[in-house]
Amino acid sequence: MSEDQILYHYTTNDTFLKIIESEALRLSSLDGANDHKEGTWVLELLYNQLQSMPSLPLQPIKNLVNTYRHQTIGLACCMSKNGDLLSQWRGYADDGKGVSIGLNRSAISLGWQNFTSKRLGFELDVEYRKDEHINFVSSLAEDFQTLVLDDDGIVQQIDIVKGLEISQKIMREMYRYKNPAFKEEDEVRFLCYLSLPFSEGAPVPNKYLWSEYVKQQPRVDMLTPFLDWKLEELKSSLVRVMLGPKNNTSVMQLEYWLEQRGFTNVSVRRSNASYR
Repeated sequence: MSEDQILYHYTTNDTFLKIIESEALRLSSLDGANDHKEGTWVLELLYNQLQSMPSLPLQPIKNLVNTYRHQTIGLACCMSKNGDLLSQWRGYADDGKGVSIGLNRSAISLGWQNFTSKRLGFELDVEYRKDEHINFVSSLAEDFQTLVLDDDGIVQQIDIVKGLEISQKIMREMYRYKNPAFKEEDEVRFLCYLSLPFSEGAPVPNKYLWSEYVKQQPRVDMLTPFLDWKLEELKSSLVRVMLGPKNNTSVMQLEYWLEQRGFTNVSVRRSNASYR
C-alpha cells in the first residue's frame, strides 16, 4: 500500500492498547487541543474582515455566532498523512515513547460513513493556505451582509433562523482552517458535531443533538465530552504501527501479539527520528 493511502494517529502506549482491545477510536473535544486558536482562527479573520465593512454592525453578528458556538461542540479524531513527524511524537505520543498507528484511509472512511449515518459528521483535510482562508471568510462576510442589511443598505432585524444557518456553515468549516504554522502536521480530521437545544427555539436537526453515547473525561481543570467511534473495520484497516523514537518495544513481539488478536496485515516499524 502506498504512503498516500495511509493516515496516522499518534498516541500513547496505554491508549494504543485500549484501541486494539476495544477496536474503537476516540473523538475528543477540539476545544482542549494544543493549538489555543483552535476553532477561533477563522473567526478572528472573519471579524477583521467585517470591521473593514463599516456599514455592518459587528457586535450583533458576534452575539449570533457566539450563541451557536457556545452550544455546539466539535469532537474529532485527528490524524496525519505523515507517520514519523517529530512534532507529533513530542506532542501526542508521550514525548516519543508512544506509537503512531497507520490506517487504510479508504477503509476507515467507509467506517466513518457508517458511524455518522445518524450523526452530523465530516471527514476534513485541514486547509493551511492563507488564500483559501480568505476566500472562505469573504463568502461569510457576504452572507452576513445579506442577513443584516436590506436592499438599501439599511440595518434590518436579523432573521434568527437564517442567522443560525450561517453559523452552522461556520461551525461545519471552522475546524478545517488552521494556522499555517501547523502545516507540517498535514492533518486529516474525522469530525462530529453535537449541540444542545437553543433557547431561542430555533430548530436543531436531530443529528446535532447530544445523545446518551456522549461521555465525559477529566482534564486538569475541567471535564470534556468525548465519543467512542466503534470501528468494525479496524482489523482490516490497521496496516502499520510506527514505534516512537523513544519506544523500545520489540518489533517481532508486537507483530506476533497483533497477529494473535486478528490484526494480520500489520507492519511494525521504528521511527527514523533521532530524538532522545
